Amino acid sequence: MVKREVDTPRGGGLDPFSVPELVAEFERSHDSISKHLLTIHSLVVGLRAERVAEIGVGGTTRTIRAALARTGGELYSCDADRARWEPIARENRDPRFHLRLEDSRRFVTSLRGPLDLVLHDGAHEFWQVAWDLERLWPLVRRYGLVCVHDTQHNRLGADMQRALTKAFRGCAVSWTHLPYSYGLTIVRIERDQPYEPVTGHWNKAGGRSLTAPATCGVIADPSPSRAAALVRDGIGYGRWRVRAAVVGHPAIFALAKRVRDRLRRVRSRLGAAAGRRACDGP
Repeated sequence: MVKREVDTPRGGGLDPFSVPELVAEFERSHDSISKHLLTIHSLVVGLRAERVAEIGVGGTTRTIRAALARTGGELYSCDADRARWEPIARENRDPRFHLRLEDSRRFVTSLRGPLDLVLHDGAHEFWQVAWDLERLWPLVRRYGLVCVHDTQHNRLGADMQRALTKAFRGCAVSWTHLPYSYGLTIVRIERDQPYEPVTGHWNKAGGRSLTAPATCGVIADPSPSRAAALVRDGIGYGRWRVRAAVVGHPAIFALAKRVRDRLRRVRSRLGAAAGRRACDGP
């Protein structure tokens, strides 16, 4: 059942965009996160998100609020810039918009699941991003999304990607990096979570949208050097070569190594036997 669009009380400088305003913001700016706003709006609407959390407020806040006006969902936002946003927090009358002006550590520890989508565009220090994400993803439904901005930034991107790798170690996820406007990484949670999973929506005549586990590109225990080597070289021997449909998981890596070593030993023995037969003659 599609939820009806609901009226959203105004909230000062973080009012939800109208559709023309959202498109105008996308067209107006060529830096920062503006070129990702339509994508973020689509993700929230596509998930029919009911609960969204955000670290770092601004244009994304207005975008998410506009999308949640269609789904009837709630937004939990955090920003440490009290001087800038406190007047708006005081004037906010929207019961579905919860604005907290505090350090992300206090905000994250106060959140409760389930969440359908998380957007991180706050502090960019490696340790802070990793700390935030390590505690946010356990609150997200299976097949829910965690979006992280600035992962392709020329100065910040390396630390942001290291933080992603650390934060999601041990959690099966699939992800992609949008390479423009400093990068937006979209992470989908593939592991079982203690909440009902996200279900498929937006069916069309004759077909039904399914949400099912990803069968390629799943990062269970991401290690950049190991994953890069697997993708570059593969593991195994001959037609048994495994091309890292699932990369980085220690069990998969160990199993493939054992198969490769066993095949090499068999080949070596067969070659030795053939050599002895050749020496013995007919």
